[in-house]
Amino acid sequence: MLNQRETRAAAVVLCLAVSMPAHGQADKSLGSDENPAAEIQNGHSAETRWDSLRERVAQLSQEGRHADAIPLAREALQIAETTFSGPDYPLVAVSLNGLAQLHQAQGKFADAEPLYKRALEILEKALGLDHRHVAAALTRLAQLYQAQGRYAD
Repeated sequence: MLNQRETRAAAVVLCLAVSMPAHGQADKSLGSDENPAAEIQNGHSAETRWDSLRERVAQLSQEGRHADAIPLAREALQIAETTFSGPDYPLVAVSLNGLAQLHQAQGKFADAEPLYKRALEILEKALGLDHRHVAAALTRLAQLYQAQGRYAD
């Protein structure tokens, strides 16, 4: 469980991560077959790699290249789960949501749903039920259900 200071810091970073579009020029050298550990050894931090991956995923998604973005989004998720404060850290939810949105954009609703649900669980646990990011996560899940015609869920 996060202490109060960590929760506030995570909330601030999460606000920035989900509310700001990717900025700057994405690193065109990013590929799905690169080893994050090797890049860290070359002087790049895991956090920098995560940010770069998120930017590249956003760029690919804006270009409609969802299939190309998925391996990068998976790598970003893996980095988030292993680098930040564990698999239940709010920035993991950012990565989960990004990957889920890519699956949803491709009509792969069955792949998107567990990712959205896990992100929601993380945010509820870390930020509380009344937080606006929890409401946003619920909205994304509801939009997925609406896209499937699952109004009872």
